[in-house]
Parts: sequence; C-alpha cells; structure tokens
Amino acid sequence: MDQNPDPVLDDLAQRAYDFSINLDGRVERSPTLYSRGHCAVVYKGTFLPNNIEVAVKIAAGDLARRGILEVIKDAVREVHTWSKVRHKNVHPLLGITTEFDHTISFVSAWMEKGNAHDYVQDVEVDPRPLIQGIARGLHYLHDYKPASIFHGNLKGSNVLVSQDGHALLTDFGFTRVVNSSLKMTVDKICAGALNWMAPEIVKGGELSAEGDVWAFGMTALELFTRSIPFPDRGHPLVRPSEDETLSRLTDRWWEMCSSCWDGQPFLRPQMSGVMKSISLLSTEELRPDAVRDDRVLEISGLARSSFLSSP
Repeated sequence: MDQNPDPVLDDLAQRAYDFSINLDGRVERSPTLYSRGHCAVVYKGTFLPNNIEVAVKIAAGDLARRGILEVIKDAVREVHTWSKVRHKNVHPLLGITTEFDHTISFVSAWMEKGNAHDYVQDVEVDPRPLIQGIARGLHYLHDYKPASIFHGNLKGSNVLVSQDGHALLTDFGFTRVVNSSLKMTVDKICAGALNWMAPEIVKGGELSAEGDVWAFGMTALELFTRSIPFPDRGHPLVRPSEDETLSRLTDRWWEMCSSCWDGQPFLRPQMSGVMKSISLLSTEELRPDAVRDDRVLEISGLARSSFLSSP
C-alpha cells in the first residue's frame, strides 16, 4: 500500500467519501498481477473485514496532473452513478480506493467464472443466452433515469459470467472516466477495442447508444465465433461459416447482428428492438433448458450491500 500523501488523490478520496464510494482502508490487494489488458490491469483483492474476494482494476497508465483538480468532482459523480446501477445483467462498481500505485483503483465483486470471451471457448457453452443477457443489460443502461448510460467499451472480455451463468456487463463508463474525467495517460481509443467500435467513434465521435448497438453486434459475433470479430477491419463483413459458429448463427441471428452495423448510426435498431428480436429467437431456437427465466444472481448488488454495511 502506498504511504506517500498525494494532495490530488486526497481530494478525490474525500469527495468519494462524501458519495459513500470510498473503500480506503477496506481493501487488501494481492501483490501478484492477475491480468493485463490494453486499457487496464487487474489484481485480486480482499474486502475487509468480510474477507470476500474482489477485483481491483486500475488504468494502464499514470494519473496525469494537467487539469485534474478541475475534473475530480465530475469524475466522482460519474463513478457514483456507475456504483448505483442495479440490474440482473449489470455488474456494478462497489467503490474506489486511492491507496495503490498513486492512482485510483476500481473495486468490484470477483467473478470466478471470468469473462464471456473465455467462457465460450468451451464449445459446449451456447452463447445465445449470454447474448440475450447482454442485450437486457445494455437496454437497461440506455434506458437509465435520469439520463442514459452508454457503455463505450463493450466486448466479450467486458462481460463477466456469474456463478449461475448469467452475463454481467462491466466496465461501462471505465473508458470515459479514465480517459476524460481523470485524464489518465492512456490512449483515447484502446487498441484492443477497435474491432468492436463503430466507425464514427473510431473517428473521434462521442459515446452513444448507436455506438453501443454496433459494439453489441460485434460482441454477439465474437461469442458465436469465439474469436475477435472481423480481424481484417475495413474489409467487407462476411458471414462466418457454420463450422466457425457450430451452426448456432442462424439466418435470423445473422440478420440481427448485421442490422447493428449499418453505416448510418440512425438506421441501427435501438436496444429495445434488439432485445425483443432476441427474445423471439431464443424462444424459437434454444432448447427449453437453455432459456433463462427471470431468476437472477444479483451478486454485485448483494455484495455491495453486504460490504458497505460492515464496520
């Protein structure tokens, strides 16, 4: 744990206390790095005094000082909103800590089954229930009140899998917080996310529902093929073979994915429509025992309630 005081992080920590999302003094972090991505690194941690496993994620860069004092307040508000979402297909943030590596760390409940991309590498796993859960979670974020929440970095590795096999969206807002609000010294567009990003966002456009819809279609394709979608970006979007998708990507699923990639953002469907289409497809095509009902594992919400009620 860092011992040197930092006035910028002290200010951030105090504002986080005001929003009840500061977990300083309540998280122990493993010294061993668990994973490293293009935009962030992840450690395993323990929430005290419950000794419950958590993920501790930091941006893959140092906290820049230019303009940080002016944006801390907005950043904390954004993180606070992130921590308040409650949905069976959304993995909320538990809080933040400023005690590691001279920067801000994002803390969430640990999911032992890992992320959706890795999970579907087992060919026995049918990706369609996961895709349906992703659609439900994304629709919830877009329909969030008082203002829509845009994910901005949707892909298989940013979808966790609960113990019961449900899709849990995570890291929504992470890119915006670390790149805009907190001015982290990481690339504006993380290289690993380009294959999922809508053309207008790659060109510098703002995060949007339409951009999320494009990324959703790419994520669905990723889970069907168990690989990065269209690795030769810029080439025509050619339908994968039946062998690649184990014959699960039927004509109607392909049409649904393709509709998300219209070059004109306003012509892409809204997530409400996508969700309804998938519900019909799931009812018609999935085995009865593969169709999920509305019983869910709200582990993150339960975890946050349990964590934050502890002394």
